[in-house]
Amino acid sequence: MHDIPGRYEFNPTIITVEDEETTALLRRAEGSNAAMLWAGALFEEKQIHPIALDVANSLASEGVTSLLLKYRKPYELPASIRDTQAAATHLINQRFERIALLGHSFSGAVVISAGTKYDAVVAVAALASQTFGAVTAGHLAPRSLLLIHGTEDTRLSPYCSEQI
Repeated sequence: MHDIPGRYEFNPTIITVEDEETTALLRRAEGSNAAMLWAGALFEEKQIHPIALDVANSLASEGVTSLLLKYRKPYELPASIRDTQAAATHLINQRFERIALLGHSFSGAVVISAGTKYDAVVAVAALASQTFGAVTAGHLAPRSLLLIHGTEDTRLSPYCSEQI
């Protein structure tokens, strides 16, 4: 178990993708059948997106497990989609029945693309998503899709989320 600074406890988890492996950190909520998959939220063993830490801890107290995924090849869209799908398969094999996918920027497009594959995925959230790779958004139905984009984003225009 890894103690990230503060009061966070995560279990290292290996995700098998094709003939390779990637890592993830699992913040389990006891008795939970619901999970949030944070695509690309784990950068290195001890480098986690700070929002993911706080929200994963809050979700655990509400009965939702979190899996923070590290991509094998960051910023390679097809590989990142396969990593996310493999992580979703891992959660399904662990008997999670309701899974939400969450991604920021590049990972927004990743979760939109990965979200169409499994019935267990009930919601997809893309924060300040890029449009490249998000063309499958229309195929997510009947899943919920949440798009959030700040109007003063200087990297990716809010127009990206409007186009999705």
